[in-house]
Amino acid sequence: MIALLITSSVHAQLSLPDSLYTLLKTTRQQSPSEQRQNKILELFFELTTHRQPQDKHIWIDSLYYASQHPYSRYGQLLCRLHQADSLAQSGSFKQGYSQLLTVTQALERLHKVNYAAMGYLRMGAIVGKMHQTKRHRAETIYYYRRAVELTRQGQELMHMVRAMSYIGDFYLEQKNYKAVITSQQEAEQLILADKEGRAVRQYWAILANMGAAYLGLNKEAEANTYFAKAMHYVGITRASQKIYLAQGIYSILSEHYRKKKQYALAHQSLHKSQQYLDTLKGTVSPADAGKLQTDLYLALYNLHKEQANYQQALRYHELAQQQRNKWITDELDKEYEVLQQQYQTEQEKLKTISLQKAILQRESQQEQQFNQFLLALIVLLLITMGLVYRFLKAKAQSQLALSQLKQQTNRQVLAAQDAERQRIAADLHDDLGGVIATINHQITKSLQADSLQELQRNLATIKPVAAQAGDKIRSIAHNLMPPDFERIGLIESVQQLVGSLNDARFQLAVFGAPRRLSPDFELNIYRILSELIHNVQKHAQASHVQVQLLFHTDSLTLLVEDDGIGNRLANNHREQTGIGLKNISSRVNYLNARWQTDASEQGTTTLVEIPYEFLSGKYTHRR
Repeated sequence: MIALLITSSVHAQLSLPDSLYTLLKTTRQQSPSEQRQNKILELFFELTTHRQPQDKHIWIDSLYYASQHPYSRYGQLLCRLHQADSLAQSGSFKQGYSQLLTVTQALERLHKVNYAAMGYLRMGAIVGKMHQTKRHRAETIYYYRRAVELTRQGQELMHMVRAMSYIGDFYLEQKNYKAVITSQQEAEQLILADKEGRAVRQYWAILANMGAAYLGLNKEAEANTYFAKAMHYVGITRASQKIYLAQGIYSILSEHYRKKKQYALAHQSLHKSQQYLDTLKGTVSPADAGKLQTDLYLALYNLHKEQANYQQALRYHELAQQQRNKWITDELDKEYEVLQQQYQTEQEKLKTISLQKAILQRESQQEQQFNQFLLALIVLLLITMGLVYRFLKAKAQSQLALSQLKQQTNRQVLAAQDAERQRIAADLHDDLGGVIATINHQITKSLQADSLQELQRNLATIKPVAAQAGDKIRSIAHNLMPPDFERIGLIESVQQLVGSLNDARFQLAVFGAPRRLSPDFELNIYRILSELIHNVQKHAQASHVQVQLLFHTDSLTLLVEDDGIGNRLANNHREQTGIGLKNISSRVNYLNARWQTDASEQGTTTLVEIPYEFLSGKYTHRR
């Protein structure tokens, strides 16, 4: 009887110190951390064990919502521990036991030994209620002892003493009173060694168990001593629960006196128990009060029945039955309220989960959109980098090609200049040099003349030779740069060139719409034509020579055609390229032009095609 009283009715009420509320408030004011959050969860869990119906649901809800915190693994386990315990207390022993076992083992793996110990205590109590066989009793005491071992590891004296009080309750149910005294004396020594600690709040349970054990051994004096001490310490712990414990103690004493047939003391104890119960009804739940009242009516029924007072026995039996029916109704109403609260909690939980899913889905969509944007940005960046790289590479290649072209052009210009110098040197040596040598010979001969007549004849021969030398000098100068070239332009300069030959074989023709080009390019074109005409005049042995300038829309074509000894001339050119042809080739390359020579038995045709775009400054490479 005393074991049922302590474990099912009084333990949860008296294990909660008033300071828990203050401690919770103080903890909440601390800076956010995992340690702070775990402490809040532990306090909420402790508060859920407080069986006052007016505020219990508040702490249950608080525990659930606190378990949804980011540091939630520990909190979820505590929440599930409470839910499993509540499930077992509502009558679903197997389901509650199964969940308790899973959660308790998880807490033990996390080294939360004090709350794992609490799980083992609840599992032991459930096994004890479900079965009364010897094997299950051994299982119950195993769980209780395992709880004690874990609390020793956690070095939390209050939890250790609580586990020991469960062991005392177990031995009381088995009526092994000596084992009760032995186990509770060990707990008492631990409490007295640390009177200022929290464990002293469990001292009343230890003393009550020892009092019940001594009463079972018919040692009333020792029992009353421990009961009185229990009343004293329960008043220190929580004064309002002193009435609760007193009612239970007097109920137990009345049963003891009834068995000893001390009926007057039994009636007196039950009367005091009823008085305490009447005071208690306003502070406990209707269900708990109904159970205690039913037990009290049954105790009076048994007492009057044993005294053969059947009329009173029947009256109390009817009262017990009525109270039991009322208690069952209240219990069903209570279960309905619990189920309704659980349903509402579950609905809130589902709403929370749905909201969390919606938030996660939205965050997932935002993250997906961001990733797509980031991917597109990366692709765009890569494309941009590729284009920039290709542009820079093309620019570098263009600059390299331009640099190479400039270098090539410079080389060609230098080559053309060297070729022009060589041609001028050759003209001076071959033409003017011979004439001057002739003049020098005639002067020497004149100086050696023996008579004036001979001198006059020699000087007469010098005059035409000197005139020929002047013509040669003018021809060379005209080939280098015709007079007023920049003013009169290419066409008129070529006309003067052809006219200066005094050779009827040479004919000039201009086709298309003539256009002026830059002086530098016109001068190079002029020198190409001059070189071609000079070569034909000197080597071709032609009867007719046609010189043509064809002005097209996008290019200028030079055509020099003769009916001379083209085949043999071409063979000679393959054997040895002269200064003139090198000069022509250098100038053609400088103008980015194309030229070709077609030599046959009928004569030679030379074609030079010069693009305007290059002459306008666009250095487009043409092959």
